[in-house]
Amino acid sequence: MTLGRKSGLLDSRRMRGLFVLASVAGLGAAGCARLNPEFGLGEDATGGAQTASGPTIGTSGTQGDEDPAGASTRVSDSAVDGNDLGPGPHVCGDGELDPGEACDDGNVDWGDGCDEVCQVEPDLVWVHEWDFEEGVAERFNDIVLVGDFVVVAGRGEDRESGDHQVRLVSLDSEDGDVLHDTTVAGGAGTGGEARGVAARGGEVYYAGRSNEPGVEAVLGTIALGNDGTFGPSSELQIDGIGATRAKGIAFRGRDVLVTNGLFNNGGLGLTTCTTVRGCTGWLGNEDGSQLDAVVVGDAEVFVAGLRDGSPRIFEVVDTSVEAGLVPLFAEARLGRFQALAIRGDMLYAAGSVMTDGDEDAWIVAYSLSTSALEWEEQIDEGSVTDDEFEDIAVTEDGSVVVVGMLGTPPVPVVFEYGPQGQPRWGLSIEPEMGVDSGHARGVAVRGDEIYVAGEWRETYSPGDGADGTGVGFVARIRR
Repeated sequence: MTLGRKSGLLDSRRMRGLFVLASVAGLGAAGCARLNPEFGLGEDATGGAQTASGPTIGTSGTQGDEDPAGASTRVSDSAVDGNDLGPGPHVCGDGELDPGEACDDGNVDWGDGCDEVCQVEPDLVWVHEWDFEEGVAERFNDIVLVGDFVVVAGRGEDRESGDHQVRLVSLDSEDGDVLHDTTVAGGAGTGGEARGVAARGGEVYYAGRSNEPGVEAVLGTIALGNDGTFGPSSELQIDGIGATRAKGIAFRGRDVLVTNGLFNNGGLGLTTCTTVRGCTGWLGNEDGSQLDAVVVGDAEVFVAGLRDGSPRIFEVVDTSVEAGLVPLFAEARLGRFQALAIRGDMLYAAGSVMTDGDEDAWIVAYSLSTSALEWEEQIDEGSVTDDEFEDIAVTEDGSVVVVGMLGTPPVPVVFEYGPQGQPRWGLSIEPEMGVDSGHARGVAVRGDEIYVAGEWRETYSPGDGADGTGVGFVARIRR
């Protein structure tokens, strides 16, 4: 993959045959001959655009017909023209698995689980979405898997007072049934919200802030029972260092590391919390600076966000002082990283960067062993403020999954890249209620299952979209 390549995924003329981008409506793998052991694709095949010899990336694309099931843009992989998928004859759509085919369902349609070049498409298993209530602004910001449960965290609203509150919902990971929906009140006003969520043992941890006035960053814990119901909750205030927001959570031994700071990119901080000592850390009051994500490697700690208005990744050699941040990767353009993941010696960061006056979604892969950028992908759909990735996860087979939003008005999107940055597939998620604006804000993966949390907005507003009517959604996708 060429570093710095800029591609458009919603505009089929610029997609260049790299991705499938479609509404999840109507996707399904029923009747799809998915396995091809003779050519290296077995029951554990991940599908997507990967063949036995790896994905083939073309240089031109053709737009498919509009999907009657409601799919949006679809572009064929033009590098795969029916003759380039391997040795021997290849006839996609004849119902037989030929060399290089991951599936063959007897047609050359797309949107039915097996696309028109006989590669497996991602399959939407379920979406759980809540009904809009006029004037109620709710959403989910992050997601974590806990055994057989999916736990999402975000913002709820008291129907009588209008106060915003931390909201947590548990769902059955198999069928998406809601098991428990709870809110944690924390004062009166519009500030209450969970921005990040993680789990350890039978406890769910959330990072966020309490309500206005007197906004404070908090780290909360809540028990999760064997039936998916939440138990008592408790919160540790991070007010001792003046933080007014918290987001990233990572575990290091018994300690819980939390990224925090001041709203509107007004400062960055890192805090270490334990149930015995409470929370201690540091806070730097700096304009254009913020830490959003933290991950722990074998013995190292890494954080990401922005400094002086530009994306940054740091290694943390001392968690107790700001001087403990050692720069690893810096970008001169304006932007920020919102999410960070680690696998072996690779760091993956996702966020956005400003190019030609507007915001582009951006993902980078940074090698710790070579101290160099391995690959990156930048996506421009023309939005000034709403092309961005908001979360990232690495699968067991080394693929990278990112979620976010693209376009104006923005739509929630999910993309998968191979370990070396090979584009595999991408899709948008469309709501049943028919609105055309939303974010995918959090992602969690297990095996071939991808779980996504986000929000729909009844009325589009640029940027964060914190005001106005909104609801949360949770989706399960099978790779």
